[in-house]
Amino acid sequence: SRIFLLDNSGSTVAPDGNRLQLEGGQRRMVSCSRWDEIKQMAEEHATWNAKVGTPCQFILLNPPSHSEWREGKDLVSLTTGCCSGEEVGRQVGALRHMLDE
Repeated sequence: SRIFLLDNSGSTVAPDGNRLQLEGGQRRMVSCSRWDEIKQMAEEHATWNAKVGTPCQFILLNPPSHSEWREGKDLVSLTTGCCSGEEVGRQVGALRHMLDE
């Protein structure tokens, strides 16, 4: 099992991040916010872990709920070791949803 602690503090809006973007079959580095860089890393690791069947959790450092962590709001657990491709897609979609809020 893997745990990813994602920094969602205010400083992640700084535009000094970088991420790979696929354009015309080529990957190139593009500038972005730190948060966009974190989001891409989290989604890629979720997909990779799903492919190898490794369960993992993605937890926001600063939970929006401000009390205890809630599944889907402050953390997402991927139980990829026992799920169909459709279920993996649903779980990665739940991560994407949490990161976009």
